[in-house]
Amino acid sequence: RLLRDEPLVGIGELFQTRQTLPHGHVEAVLMCMRRLGLDALLAARRYRQRDLVLAMIAQRLVNPCSKLATVRDWRTTTLSEELLVEDASEDELYQAMDWLLERKPRIEKKLAERHLQECSLVLYDVSSSYYEGHHCPLARYGHDRDGKKGSLELLVRPIRHRIEDRVKAHIFLCMLAYYVQWHMLRVWAPILFADEELPVQRLVRDPVLQPTISDSAKEKKAARQTPDGLAVHSFSSLMSELAGRARVTLGLPNDPSGSTVVRQVPEPNPIQAKAYQLLADFPVTGN
Repeated sequence: RLLRDEPLVGIGELFQTRQTLPHGHVEAVLMCMRRLGLDALLAARRYRQRDLVLAMIAQRLVNPCSKLATVRDWRTTTLSEELLVEDASEDELYQAMDWLLERKPRIEKKLAERHLQECSLVLYDVSSSYYEGHHCPLARYGHDRDGKKGSLELLVRPIRHRIEDRVKAHIFLCMLAYYVQWHMLRVWAPILFADEELPVQRLVRDPVLQPTISDSAKEKKAARQTPDGLAVHSFSSLMSELAGRARVTLGLPNDPSGSTVVRQVPEPNPIQAKAYQLLADFPVTGN
């Protein structure tokens, strides 16, 4: 047809768009979770509950919300398709939380074996907060141990659970999500408003003193660009940038059954490609 100088059929005439779902941010979170071996950390074998817990951990980074909102939100991204939990119900998520809580001691032991050695020095935050409520036995009206009034903004809030074990499972789920986010923040430091020299400072500075901002971090913040000309982001804005890379499902207009589909994801733009590259190359902390 080209040789006869005849027009070819455009893709718009051949296919029609059936679905467009944000995908890039989901891909980034799952890349990090796989690099960390989070699936094996939860359970050596694959279980339905393990898939649901992995999806809930990823959801905390994509869009934290209630369990009912979670199963609804899974229809608006590729997360549930990637982890094969599209048909999950709210009740299943609660059951998966119960499963997670039962495995909590084993998971904590695996994390300790990965990151700690005999006689390791462990520093932890003793910042205080308080939890108020009417129904959960873990909650009661009062103030934090320092006597301060007002609601601190914590990543675990709102908790949205009343049963004691569900609250504990929720806190543990948030901790696992923060474990993933911590690695993402560290590996994405070159393209975030973050001080890349801070991990080195921690090895030599007094842990009690406030860290000083390095000259390179000041320059990056002032220029709002990386040395190779990429825009510098916050974690949330970079996740939004990645979410713009959608997966499009195309189908034939004359195929009402929908059996013939083509799925396409565009090539990443420079900042998206850099984010994926950093995730693919980073070494996992610990053994």
